[in-house]
Amino acid sequence: MNRIMLRCGALCAVLFALAVAAGLRAEVVEVTIFHTTDLHGNFAPVTDYEGHAGVGGTAGHADELPDARPCDD
Repeated sequence: MNRIMLRCGALCAVLFALAVAAGLRAEVVEVTIFHTTDLHGNFAPVTDYEGHAGVGGTAGHADELPDARPCDD
């Protein structure tokens, strides 16, 4: 009996949440995610173990931010 009442209560809570959510107006926003793994505190780009120069660094990421920010028209 308790299990049935618990399920009915959960169902009522979900239906209530859906009813409230349906009444709310959603705003769509655009999000840009920068993948910044393996920085290891390097500010300037470094040469990796395979000899590739100019790899990583937070300075390079900072150069990309203005291009990724939206323009206010």
